[in-house]
Amino acid sequence: MMLRIDYQSEGFPAGLPLLKGYNTLNPTWDDLLWAAITVGRPNRQFVFRHGTASSYEALFRLSLIRMALEQRQGGRLRRTAAARTLDPTEKGAVNYFLGLTMCKLFAAELLDAPWMLHLDVFRPALDVQLASRSRPDLVGQTQRREWVALECKGRISPPDAAVKKRAKQQATRVVSVSGTAPTFHIGGITFFKDDVLQFYWQDPDPEPEIRNPIRVQATPEIWRHYYWN
Repeated sequence: MMLRIDYQSEGFPAGLPLLKGYNTLNPTWDDLLWAAITVGRPNRQFVFRHGTASSYEALFRLSLIRMALEQRQGGRLRRTAAARTLDPTEKGAVNYFLGLTMCKLFAAELLDAPWMLHLDVFRPALDVQLASRSRPDLVGQTQRREWVALECKGRISPPDAAVKKRAKQQATRVVSVSGTAPTFHIGGITFFKDDVLQFYWQDPDPEPEIRNPIRVQATPEIWRHYYWN
């Protein structure tokens, strides 16, 4: 059975019907778990580069998703009783990973961006100069060679205007990748409403002046790896 994830899109370019207003994404469990395994990685080889340890990491990521989410009638994903009884620190870690996973899933399914890299993890290779701690989580490229900057948040409850504004500000801080402005600056928020998983994302126009802008100089080596399948 296909999954059903309700989502809302705001601010995306005209002409993209799946990225306007309210819609439903219908991934499979395979799609969702693949997003969990690969988020932040540039290719399949990188996912399993540490052999047995990488296999256990993949198992950990899969287990985290299946611990936190269960499929109910109609294909909707609900928060499990196990996830509800975690302590606050554990809930925060789980929600953060759910946020990353859902952003990766939506980027792959609707933007055709199959690989999204952690900006922090790949900072040395990407030659990123950071003047503050505020920055998006992921950076990647679509199959059409459009750059994407993604700030990913995970919450137990629906986001308010302040949360959406922070996500927007962090997403728009990447002003260029190798001299080219990203096509998408996305703030993505995964949340639960009555324990049902939902997703919100927005692609706002960058503000006239970006405080502490981030310019990514992508080296040929890292993006050559990025396109290995």
